[in-house]
Amino acid sequence: MIQYQFTKEGYIKIPITQQILQRAKQREFKADKRTYLEANRDIGFIGEEIYQTIFHDATLMKGYEYDFNWKDFRIEIKTKKRKVYPRDSYEATIPEYTMDKEICDIFVFFSFVNRTDAYLLGWITHEDFIRKSIFRPKGFRDTNGVVYKEGTYDLKILHLERFNSFLTCCAFGFDKGEYELE
Repeated sequence: MIQYQFTKEGYIKIPITQQILQRAKQREFKADKRTYLEANRDIGFIGEEIYQTIFHDATLMKGYEYDFNWKDFRIEIKTKKRKVYPRDSYEATIPEYTMDKEICDIFVFFSFVNRTDAYLLGWITHEDFIRKSIFRPKGFRDTNGVVYKEGTYDLKILHLERFNSFLTCCAFGFDKGEYELE
């Protein structure tokens, strides 16, 4: 069993085990190179492996439209590597070029600062993300001076639904702060 923790912000801190990293690397090796951008390949696979570790009964899908089918929901995992701990004022982002290709019901967002801990930030329906997000064009400079290399939809992490209540955790398969590795 691996312990997870709720942070004060309502994120769930999850250890990234060597088993998760190994499975992500195996999937990356098998993946069609045309499906993912080279620079972000392992980051996405790590988020997907963590999700599948937590949600045992989720079915990994082949193709680009969405990552998992879980309880009749089409789930798309979004994972971002950060240089600092995530905060509510930071952005949950989706590149413009994927928005018409990812046909999902729910987006689930993860972040990690290093390869030891991931943070499950929250989730949002596809419809709500489109309605609440702000489009940033290629070349946009954010408040930190980062210039966007592509058009991106941004939504403050604050606006994501959290997995922080007992009922939500039960509904999504968490039990007493533990989950099992397969």
